[in-house]
Order: sequence, then structure tokens, then C-alpha cells
Amino acid sequence: MGNLTMSDQKVYVEMEKDANGLEKVVLKEPRGASAQVHLFGEHVTSWKNDRGEELLFVNSRAIFRPPKAIR
Repeated sequence: MGNLTMSDQKVYVEMEKDANGLEKVVLKEPRGASAQVHLFGEHVTSWKNDRGEELLFVNSRAIFRPPKAIR
């Protein structure tokens, strides 16, 4: 896990793979907010506030397997 310093706060950056093997970048902020970006199609697939509440809707029927786009 790497980290970036922004305005006296550290933001942690992780490279991970999802259950289907697609690479994603996960950003985590010390207060608990986070974002997840799948590199295939550059889709933001999660955005949570500091209470861990998901703020982004991703359809439960979305397909996370190439060549289909994540929708």
C-alpha cells in the first residue's frame, strides 16, 4: 500500500484485483472515506463517505468481465 500526502493528510492507495481478476485502484482517507476505480473502462465503482455509506449506485446486474463494459 502506498500513500500520498495531501493537505497534511495521508491518502492510501492500493492496487487490488476483484473476484473476476480485474485490476482496481482503492483510495482510502484516514477518516474512512474511500473510492474504488476499476482500470478496465476506468469506471468508478465505489465512493463511500467517512461513515462508510456508499454514495454511488452500481447496478447489481453489472457484469465485471471483459469484453463487456461495466454498466
